[in-house]
Amino acid sequence: MKRRAGASKWILLATLVSTLLLSSAIIAGAQTQTTVHFKAIINEVTSNFYPVGDPADGHFFGVSLKRGLTIFETGEIVPTSSIEYIDISKGVGTTSG
Repeated sequence: MKRRAGASKWILLATLVSTLLLSSAIIAGAQTQTTVHFKAIINEVTSNFYPVGDPADGHFFGVSLKRGLTIFETGEIVPTSSIEYIDISKGVGTTSG
């Protein structure tokens, strides 16, 4: 029995080491960067702006919905959509989305 218990410990240790090595290889592979070339044809479907606080301050928040097509260098064409958030104060602001 002692031989089997010792063998199963080595098998368990080998399995754990293999799992750690494989997971580190997967993580390293996930961190590689690839450049993708594409062209996009996008149409703004709707955009809405809302005053924030006193309208005299010139602070607005906006939401814009855009749809279109993306054409990759491989020739693949896929539908594209995005939502853009806009924060403007007196003509200067940020855009994200």
